[in-house]
Amino acid sequence: MGVKKKSKVIYGYGIVELESIDDQKNRYTIPFKSENIVVTQIYKDNAEEVLCSVPDLIILVDTDGNAVGTQDYRYDLFVHVIAFAPAPQWMTLDGIIIGGTPGFAKEFYHIKYKPIGVYIPPVPFSAEF
Repeated sequence: MGVKKKSKVIYGYGIVELESIDDQKNRYTIPFKSENIVVTQIYKDNAEEVLCSVPDLIILVDTDGNAVGTQDYRYDLFVHVIAFAPAPQWMTLDGIIIGGTPGFAKEFYHIKYKPIGVYIPPVPFSAEF
C-alpha cells in the first residue's frame, strides 16, 4: 500500500495506491476524504475502471479482519477491500447528491453511481431470540 496524504481544512485527504499480491499485479487507487470515495482499477495499459463508489460503503481491513481507518493508512500495509451496498435512502437522487461522489469534490462529478449490490437490512438482535 502506498499513501499520499494532505490536510485540507479539517479533513484528511489523500489517495491510497494498492497492488494485488497475486500474479496479476493489478493496481487500484482509492481517494479518501475522511472516508473512502472511489475504488478504481488501473490496467496494465493504464486504462481505468471504476469498481465502486460512495454511497457504497468502502472498507479496508487488515489481514486479521480489523477495520483500517483512513488515519491508519501507511506504506506497506496489507489490506483487503470490501464494499457494502448502502441503505435505500442513499440510492435516491438526493442521497447520491449528498453522500455520493458529488458530495465530496468537483473532481468526482463525472463518476456515475452504479450500486455494488442490493441492500439487505440487518436482522435485529431481538428478532434472533
